[in-house]
Amino acid sequence: MPEGFEKLDIDSRISRRDALKLISLGAGAWILSSCTPAPSGATPEKAAPTATTAVQSHSATATADLESAPSTPTPETTTPIEITGMPTLPEGFEAGRLTPIEEFYVQSFNGVAKPDEFNWRLNITGLVDTPLSLSLTQLRLRPSVEIMRTLECIGNPVGGTLIGNATWKGASLKALLEEAGIQPQGQYVLFLSADEYETSITTELALDERSLVVYEMNDEPLTVAHGFPARLLLPGVYGQKQPKWVTSIRVSERDSIGTWETKGWSNTAEIQINSRIETPRLRQTIPAGEPYFITGIAMADTSSVQSVEVSVDDGATWQQAELAPGPNKGVWTLWNWEWANPVPGKYVVVARATDGNGIPQTASGTFGVLDNVFPNGSSLMHNLSVTVV
Repeated sequence: MPEGFEKLDIDSRISRRDALKLISLGAGAWILSSCTPAPSGATPEKAAPTATTAVQSHSATATADLESAPSTPTPETTTPIEITGMPTLPEGFEAGRLTPIEEFYVQSFNGVAKPDEFNWRLNITGLVDTPLSLSLTQLRLRPSVEIMRTLECIGNPVGGTLIGNATWKGASLKALLEEAGIQPQGQYVLFLSADEYETSITTELALDERSLVVYEMNDEPLTVAHGFPARLLLPGVYGQKQPKWVTSIRVSERDSIGTWETKGWSNTAEIQINSRIETPRLRQTIPAGEPYFITGIAMADTSSVQSVEVSVDDGATWQQAELAPGPNKGVWTLWNWEWANPVPGKYVVVARATDGNGIPQTASGTFGVLDNVFPNGSSLMHNLSVTVV
C-alpha cells in the first residue's frame, strides 16, 4: 500500500475491496497519497510517476532580512459564534476556525521540493510586454494582501480530512500580471513548479482579485512542505490548481494540459459542494435523553454555502442546521444542529449541504479509496451510524 494512506484521519478504515482496487489499479493510479494530512513520521516512498507523501517540516523557514511591504486590506479575523442556549458545542467550534500548520494536509507530486530561497526566482513570461523575474525579497516588496481561505484536495474522500483553513499573505496575481502587461491574445496562464508540477488556468481566473501568490500561512513564512518560497492561492478551485514552489508563470494563447490533468483529472477542478460530519464519530454511543450537538463543516465554490440539513433517520426527514460562515465566501462554513432528546436505538446520521447556486448534495456515500472523487472531486453526502443508549 502506498505510504500515507494509513494516516488519513477518517471515520472508517480501508476495506479489503479498497485494498484490492489499489492493487489492481497499480501505483500510477494512486492520487490520494498526493493529498494527505500533515504526516509526523517517515520519509516518503520514491515511486514515479505516483504522487508521494511529503514530510511536514515544523521548524521555521529561514528568510532573508526583508523590508516591510504595505499591506491592504486589513487582515480578516476569526469571530467566535454566539449561539444562545448552546453551551455544549465542541471546543473550538467557531466561525472561520483555523487549521494549525502542523495539522494542515500536505500535497506532494514528486516529493518535497527545496528551492534555495536566495537563488529562487518567480519568472513571468510568455505573452507579456515586460517579462519579470522576481526574487522573494522583490515579491515581498509588492503591495501585500492578507486573506482567510480554505484549501481542499480534489481527492478528498467523503468525510475525509484533506481540507484545511488558514490565513494567507502574498501579492496579487492580477497586479503582477498587469505589471508585466498581458497581451490581448493571452487567454491562459500556465504554471510550473520546482518539483516539475504543471497546471494551468484561464486568464480570467488569474486576473480575479482573489488570486494571489502567497508566501505566508497563519502569520508565518510558508514551510517547505506547504510551498516555500511561494505558492498559488486561487478562489473556487481545488488544490490541484494551486501549485506550491511555483517558479514560472507563463501567459499563453493556448491551454496546456497539466500533470494531473493528463491522467484524466478535471481541467477546471471547480470545488463541488461537500460537507463532513465531525460530531458524532462513526459508531459512537450517545446517551439517551440528553441534548447532543451534531456538528461539521461544509465547503463550496465561490457561490458559498447556502444551507446545511441534518438527518438522523438516513435521509427520511431533514432538519435545518445553524450556520457559522467564515469572513468570506472562500472559507468553510461550520454548522450544527441540536438533537434535543435522542431516544434509544440505532441511527444513521446524514449531512446535506446546498451551495449558493441552489445545488445540493444529492446522493449518500461512505469513504472508499478513489470512490466518487475521480475526475471532479466528490459531492456525496457524508453518513455514519451511531447508537443511542
